[in-house]
Amino acid sequence: MRTARRQPRLHRTLTIVAAIACALTAASCSGHPASSAAAGDGDMNAGQPALGTIPVLDSPRGLTLPIEAYLLTKNDVDQITHAQYLVVHRCMAEYGFDFKESLTTTPAADRDVDAANVLQRYGVWDPQIAAAYGYHDPAQFAPHPVDPEVPPTDAERLVLFGNTPGEGFEHAAQVYGGRPVPDHGCVGQGQREIGTGIDERLAESINKAAFHQSMLDPRVQAAGSTWSKCMAAEGYQIAEPKDAPGFPVAQNPTSREIEVAKADIGCKRQSNYIGTWYAVDAAMQTSLIGSHEEALAAMKQEARRTLRNAAATLAKG
Repeated sequence: MRTARRQPRLHRTLTIVAAIACALTAASCSGHPASSAAAGDGDMNAGQPALGTIPVLDSPRGLTLPIEAYLLTKNDVDQITHAQYLVVHRCMAEYGFDFKESLTTTPAADRDVDAANVLQRYGVWDPQIAAAYGYHDPAQFAPHPVDPEVPPTDAERLVLFGNTPGEGFEHAAQVYGGRPVPDHGCVGQGQREIGTGIDERLAESINKAAFHQSMLDPRVQAAGSTWSKCMAAEGYQIAEPKDAPGFPVAQNPTSREIEVAKADIGCKRQSNYIGTWYAVDAAMQTSLIGSHEEALAAMKQEARRTLRNAAATLAKG
């Protein structure tokens, strides 16, 4: 399934650790309002921007989109997350809690996970993957070890979150073991040292708006019509690429699904569907970025500051 954005990037096994990951983002997992401004992101009409030369593309591999300059990479997120874990670990240790389990992994770049999900954005394109998986994502068949979640105790939650609204301890005495709990707990301490959280909502809105609007652009629709005629010649009646394979896929790839996926890729190449859609998508992002340049620049500045703080924390170990 094509999407404008990669799947949520912050996953850890412990319930407590997951809560720390939520605190890194401006819009928390519990739905608390964000502090950073996504104001001014209401105007998301990209229009029909002019295009230069449309590239002829068989695949999206190696492509980048303009909005990626304002989105954190997976490596960025890993660094910020790990740095905040270090701060929270030290803070919790002062109250007698051991957080070593949350520090077993180190930041590592995953080059196949780009910020705008370009590799999955325009549908199937890889003949080798299609021949084995059809329209299924190979990742869903990879083993995913599941560690048991360890629910936090009330004492841990008090020290972890302190007086953070909505966590259940904002009216409790902010003291544990005779020591005052930091404002907003150890998570708050981590945010103060590393950063207040990364607000990517505006950049995400631009990313998604361009994705959906470009799909409906007349130039992309024309390429899709050419694709549909090509598919008809192959024996498949499918109106648009987004409707492929034209039937519900089974839990596992079937020979029928695989044959349609192969034809889909061939017709995308014949119609230059990926090249056309990418060109329109990128042009729309550029237009929308220009309309929100000041707010995006402020977001990027905050992201850089947070990354500098994270690097300094990680360097100290």
